[in-house]
Amino acid sequence: MLLVLELNGPAYRRSLEFATQYAAREEARLAATPGDKELAARVKNVREALERESNRNSRLFVVDAGLDVAALRAKYPDANRYALVRGQVRLASNGRNSGNVQGYVSGLIIGSVNVPFALRDVFGGAAQVVDLDQRNLAPFEATVAFGKRLEPWITAAAKK
Repeated sequence: MLLVLELNGPAYRRSLEFATQYAAREEARLAATPGDKELAARVKNVREALERESNRNSRLFVVDAGLDVAALRAKYPDANRYALVRGQVRLASNGRNSGNVQGYVSGLIIGSVNVPFALRDVFGGAAQVVDLDQRNLAPFEATVAFGKRLEPWITAAAKK
């Protein structure tokens, strides 16, 4: 399956707007009942979630899926905004005998990302494999390009 990833586009803006509106609604509820400790705790969590969505969470969203590279690239021609990657989509039933089936992305299929030798220091030296799940990895920004066979490589990277 091919997935279309959108960077910092309408899907991200919708997500940010949803989080902003939700925070505003919860804050208005708290203003109407200022003594509600449970609501105050929820508002605190909602504010933190909004801050994460605004400043730390990914701005990369899956916006479409399909099987035909040419058709998806025709629909999403801006390669600076949209990347096509291989991924897995799983089906899930929403309730018993409801007939309502939904798909969800269960993962991307990217075995490796080529990092030019000159950029390896950004990712912890000249290691062949860097575990991006390490919590002690310094924040970085990277520009990733995708080739004709959808293989990714880093074209620029810097520590934040």
